[in-house]
Amino acid sequence: MQTMLLLSFLFSCFLTASSSGCDYYVSDDPSCESCHNLRYYVAANISLNNTLLCFKPGLHQLQEPITIANVTGLTIKGIGSSPQLVCSSEAFTVFILFYSCDNIVISNIEIKNCSSYNGSLVSFSHVTNLTINNFSFFTNGSALLLENTFNVTISGSTFQVTSLESSSINYTAHDTSLNFIRTNATAFIISNTTFLINSTRNNTIAIGLQMKLDQSQYFVDVILHSLSMVSDDHTYNIYINASTTKYNILIDSLYSHGGIGGIILTQNGCILQSTVSIAGQMTIINSFVTASSPKAIAIVWDSFSDGVIHINSTVLYSNFGQLGSAIYIGQQKSFNQFVLNISLTNVTIRENKIVMGRSLSQNRLEFKETFQSAVALIFVSSIKFTDCWFIGNQGSGLFIFNSLVTFRGANHFVGNSGHSGGGVAMYGNSFLLLKHDSMLNFTNNHANQAGGAVFISQIVLEIFNSSYYNDLILGYCFFQLQDSYVQRSQYFFFKNNTARVGSIIYGGTTSHCNVYCNVSNQINGDNDFNIYDVSTIENQPGNSLITSDARDVCFCFNDIPQCDDTVSYASVFPGNPLNISVVVTGGVNDNATTGIVELNSAAHVLAKAECTTILQTVDTSSYTTLELVLSVSNSETNFDAAPKYLFVTIEQCPLGYHLSNKTQKCECDFDWRNDASVTCNELNGTFTRSGLTWIGMTDNNCTVISQFCEYCKFPTINLYLNDSDEQCGLNRTGIYCGECAQGLGLMLGSNRCKNCSNGYIALTAVFALAGVVLVIFIILMNLTVTVGVINGFLFFANVVKMYQPLFIGLNDIPVLSQFISWVNLDLGIETCFFAGMNACVKSGLQFIFPFYVWFLILIIIFLSRKFSRLSRLIGNNAVPVLCTLILLSYTKLLRNIVDIFSYSRVCSHIVWYNNPRVQYCTGCHLPLFITALSMIIILFVPYTLFLLFFPLWELCRSKWSFGTTFYLKLKPFFDAYAGPHKDYFRIWPGLLVLVRIVLAIAFAISEGPSIPAFTMMIVTSILILILSFRSVYKNSKLHNLDICYLLCLIGLVFVLDDDYSNNIQLQVEEAVIGEAVILSLSFIGFLGILAYHVYNLQWIRDCFQKARKSRMLVLKNPIVNDDDIEPESVTTTVVKTDYSELREPLLDTDSH
Repeated sequence: MQTMLLLSFLFSCFLTASSSGCDYYVSDDPSCESCHNLRYYVAANISLNNTLLCFKPGLHQLQEPITIANVTGLTIKGIGSSPQLVCSSEAFTVFILFYSCDNIVISNIEIKNCSSYNGSLVSFSHVTNLTINNFSFFTNGSALLLENTFNVTISGSTFQVTSLESSSINYTAHDTSLNFIRTNATAFIISNTTFLINSTRNNTIAIGLQMKLDQSQYFVDVILHSLSMVSDDHTYNIYINASTTKYNILIDSLYSHGGIGGIILTQNGCILQSTVSIAGQMTIINSFVTASSPKAIAIVWDSFSDGVIHINSTVLYSNFGQLGSAIYIGQQKSFNQFVLNISLTNVTIRENKIVMGRSLSQNRLEFKETFQSAVALIFVSSIKFTDCWFIGNQGSGLFIFNSLVTFRGANHFVGNSGHSGGGVAMYGNSFLLLKHDSMLNFTNNHANQAGGAVFISQIVLEIFNSSYYNDLILGYCFFQLQDSYVQRSQYFFFKNNTARVGSIIYGGTTSHCNVYCNVSNQINGDNDFNIYDVSTIENQPGNSLITSDARDVCFCFNDIPQCDDTVSYASVFPGNPLNISVVVTGGVNDNATTGIVELNSAAHVLAKAECTTILQTVDTSSYTTLELVLSVSNSETNFDAAPKYLFVTIEQCPLGYHLSNKTQKCECDFDWRNDASVTCNELNGTFTRSGLTWIGMTDNNCTVISQFCEYCKFPTINLYLNDSDEQCGLNRTGIYCGECAQGLGLMLGSNRCKNCSNGYIALTAVFALAGVVLVIFIILMNLTVTVGVINGFLFFANVVKMYQPLFIGLNDIPVLSQFISWVNLDLGIETCFFAGMNACVKSGLQFIFPFYVWFLILIIIFLSRKFSRLSRLIGNNAVPVLCTLILLSYTKLLRNIVDIFSYSRVCSHIVWYNNPRVQYCTGCHLPLFITALSMIIILFVPYTLFLLFFPLWELCRSKWSFGTTFYLKLKPFFDAYAGPHKDYFRIWPGLLVLVRIVLAIAFAISEGPSIPAFTMMIVTSILILILSFRSVYKNSKLHNLDICYLLCLIGLVFVLDDDYSNNIQLQVEEAVIGEAVILSLSFIGFLGILAYHVYNLQWIRDCFQKARKSRMLVLKNPIVNDDDIEPESVTTTVVKTDYSELREPLLDTDSH
């Protein structure tokens, strides 16, 4: 500090002296008679002591060397605009040398176009008290050499150099004759100076500021303040080579961009020090270093001495390199008995990159990926980080090799990504010493291999040889705490760190380890520390958090390690590989890791830190038990975990498989291999069935396959044959899923089984009331087949209900599916009826409701003949209503009869398809069969023949008049069906009934969905084709309405065909969308039909007519005042009773 004040005082004195006037003027201009060039004043016998040489503005040629020696108090100053010293292009050896001078001041001068490849352009040797201010060098060579020059101050200057082989400024301090040295301390100050260096010569190294400190006789204070250094990739910006420790270097507010090194300090021990040991010190504060490659700051300490390094409030951003791209600090192992005290406070190491760079010896080096890092510490015995940030660096944030690192305050490792150890990578005998106030935050770090936050590569356990501890195996925690340990969990904070293995920590001793007091030889009283005791962990999923090299192997069950189990059991079929799920563990709490597992001496590599399946083939045909031994083959040092044992039972081949004499493996039976919908899985003895296929075996091991199972789950199912109920849905069981599970009964409205009670029998009253409401609704709305509007819709609804089992997604459309069920006289809502209802009872109940509604309308017909009022109320609708109810019931009864007649062959037995447990025509099936057969003989055959052949009877009556009485009684019934049709198409109702029978039979006899779908498409297409050529209805609107509903059926066929094409899995969502669209269109059409019938009700029509008359009256007779009305006109009629109808009836026949 005293030296600084002295220099400042001397500098102000020089400025004051120089401002008083010039002693000599320097100029090459011949017009100035009192001016001479610099060479003249030096060569002439003129004393330059205490002289002010003023350079006039303009160019000053410098063509030969100039030496100024033994001068005191010389000031060289440029006046006016900065004079320029220009060298001739041929003068490669031009230089200016100041030798053995004192109190030299140079200011406001610019030097251009000078080159000196073998030396410096301006040199100072054995000069004291040198001041350079506002001095600019624009040169192709070295600019300034300072050799044993004391008390140097350079400020406000610029050094712009190209094609440089040496240094812009070369400062050298070494021992010299004692007569020259007048002080035991000196200062070297550079401030507010800019270095612009572009070394264009290939294979050369340039230096912006070079300092060689070799002296031992005096102390050097170096102050570098507010320097701006911009250079290319061949330049060291600041290079300091010291073989002495008598120095104190302060670098303040440095901006360094580019170069192969921002700040380089090499300390060697070539020169012996004096008896007084002085630690060399360097301080870097408030600086910014960027774009350097391969080091931003490098400190290499190879000296028999101590040192002190401080780096404060500095940012190292976007530098490039490999080992320590931002900071590299290394000591040679042979010198590590000397202490290099290093501290980093409020330093930010951010977004430094990994690229190939230059080493200090100019040779390109390539380090292992594990060593790539932003900060590297090699053999550093004392370094302290306080409130530092490691952010977004490529490579590990901090690499430590045989070093002790102390942390104080909050230090953050955020977003770093390395090969192993995203935040910190520790090797050798390295430790982290945590002070009371310290906290290490590891967030969002990533390691490509191991240790997302911290990677530790060191010997984990050592033998503590002591008679007291009896050779106790002790481990040293990789973290060490202060002498008086404070219990808290915030020494480490881990969040969102990731790695292939060990997302938080990999390696090192992390549990049951010793903490040494200040890493001294005294063992702390608590030797059972755990990393979890001093850590807070957030959002770190997985089972490989804090782990290490392989220490043990554990069995896994459902991907969960079971490390407490030393014995496990498994079974396998002969010849099949055994799947053994294991995991290699290490670290704390059996965290997963990677390693090699030996299974009966066979090595298996577990490359992922998770439960992994090992395949072990068991080649034996005998049914016995094998013993397999598992162990870790590359276990970590001093760990020798006990092996694990797996006892394997060789099972018999499962159902559907047999043991092959040729392969000694379980092979699929012939029956299963030939079925396209069944796939054999010989590895695990299961079967995969697709579509609606049902597979299984009976009690006597008979193979059963059904291609269409109405009650099966539809996607692909994997199952064992002894568990065929796995493929059943709706709580069903048994062959073809034909029965309810034990304790359950069938529900009305669906095929689902449920645990019902008898309390639901009260629904009988609801069903009875529903029948009355249905009859009254049809009568009041005149919604009959005679009108013809509902005929096409009824055919559509009957076919959809008949094929409902094929439309897998139909039940997922509750409103529309229930609507279709109601039109077919089904309940459509799942509900219980009584406990334990089976298929026989449910089939029998299907006959009751149709007979009930027939009975109601017959009672109404009978009463109408007795009571005239009822007859007038019903009018002529009794027969059409009866015919409509018969047609509504026809498809429901037809489906029920087809279900009763359906059978299947199970092995050698013929069984009822709806319940294969029931033999065909035996037990409860026999009365159902008799009832269904009776219905066919008494009702279906006569009814169908009546509708088909009555039109022929009508045609033949012109030639043969037989059965006239019987004909006249039947004609009203037939006219109710054929009334809307033209004379030539009165057979159309009978043809549609026949189509229903054909579709029902096609559905019943088919073994899959393809035949019914194809039949429905062909039949519907034929009907559309017929309707396309000729209208079958008297009213063309009914004809078009029928075509619309037939087109809806064609649309459903395409939806059905897409769902089952190539036997692929049904896409239920797509099916539901397609079916919902088509059914919605049909429902909208039905609402239109209903609206038409409501409109045609007599009282509705009367209301419309009255409203129409009132509107016409208002239009024809506007309102007038009473004064305008003549007395005689008051009694006249003002409302006309004649009017024109606004619309024609919908069902009027066409003129043609």
